[in-house]
Amino acid sequence: MPTPRAHLTDTQVRERAARRARFGERVRELRKECGMTQEQVALASGIDRPFLVQVENGRRSVLVERLEDLASALGVPVADLFPDGGDRFL
Repeated sequence: MPTPRAHLTDTQVRERAARRARFGERVRELRKECGMTQEQVALASGIDRPFLVQVENGRRSVLVERLEDLASALGVPVADLFPDGGDRFL
């Protein structure tokens, strides 16, 4: 279970929001490179389209278990979902 927001510093909240935004931008970039719609990615990954929209907009994060589904739908390795291959992301 994630750390409750009330237990985070303002800096931690901002950093997490920035990571979600970068991750969402990367997912959107990959989706467009693949020529796929949000609906197509949602169907292929088993993620609801409204949830995918929130992920792409940086408002929601994806559980680790769903990363493989999303990567598979986009035809990329999981590391490619992360900016810089995840080196500075995690």
